[in-house]
Amino acid sequence: MSLTIRRASTTDLSALLALESTFPGDQLQREHFRHLLTRARADVWLCVATDGVAGNAIVLYRTGSRRARLYSLVVAPWARGRGIARTLIATVNQAAAARSCN
Repeated sequence: MSLTIRRASTTDLSALLALESTFPGDQLQREHFRHLLTRARADVWLCVATDGVAGNAIVLYRTGSRRARLYSLVVAPWARGRGIARTLIATVNQAAAARSCN
């Protein structure tokens, strides 16, 4: 399975909401995603596989802090067990390190 990890944009809102609907419990709404996608202190990472959107990770950064916070991690049910979460976490760690966060 071929995977591409990239930053999500507002054009990905529908895909993010569809993926979020598979997450049990508290689900992010369109307005919340839009806010996160356009805010400078957050990264929304999208994992796209040949079969479609496989997962996402949201990381928050606080001004003046050297800490990054993993806010949300979702993997589509059909993509579980294929290393998607591990790949997203590696991406998040690299992005945080690039911001001098740990």
